[in-house]
Amino acid sequence: MGPGKIGEGLAALNLALSMGVPGPYVLKAAIGGCHARSTTPADTNWRQIASLYTQLGAMTPSPVIALNHAVAVAMANGPEQGLAPLDWPANSPAIAGCIRRAQAFSGVWVETQRQPKPTNERSPYRKTPPRLPT
Repeated sequence: MGPGKIGEGLAALNLALSMGVPGPYVLKAAIGGCHARSTTPADTNWRQIASLYTQLGAMTPSPVIALNHAVAVAMANGPEQGLAPLDWPANSPAIAGCIRRAQAFSGVWVETQRQPKPTNERSPYRKTPPRLPT
């Protein structure tokens, strides 16, 4: 990356990574760095991101980290492998509950996407924005 704020951030990240075993903040920055280095989802290093989430989850387990890890695995290896980590018996009831809710939500969302949409109904997100005064 060239000069600019992203370049400065990546340089600071490289310095932090050279200082030894990274902590959770450095791992989060490294995940962000992977995204910053890519221009599209297709050229994102999802395997590296999944590995970083594995390390982060070992240090600070949370439902968000587990779900983000599953997404990274899915992007790297396909949806079936991405869903597999969500089926593990969680060590924490809070994590297990969050994962169950996320699985239930994703099932509902997938079903809503399969439903045919009436052609005369417009999404509220597709409304034409109001014109600004000139």
